Amino acid sequence: MYEAIDEEYQAYRHRQVDFCTSAEERRGVPIVEPPGGHAVYVDAKKFLPHIPPEQLPGQALVVQPYVKAGVRAVELGSSCFGKIDEATGKFIPAPWSL
Repeated sequence: MYEAIDEEYQAYRHRQVDFCTSAEERRGVPIVEPPGGHAVYVDAKKFLPHIPPEQLPGQALVVQPYVKAGVRAVELGSSCFGKIDEATGKFIPAPWSL
């Protein structure tokens, strides 16, 4: 808890976000603007438009850094917030995939 309110730690975390944001923008990776104070969100729908929502592009994206470098990321999209229409059985994707 003390770490979270420490001004030097917060400045460090914001510098990390700025660094990641700059790196992603230089490479043309679509991110949610403006980036937050604790994370950079990649727009997986735009980054991986060839993967349909029912195949979970956000999950496809977060698996790769782990496989390649052991870096853990989190998907916020259809695996968490997608639904199945009870009447039709059709998949209803989340409005975003981050």
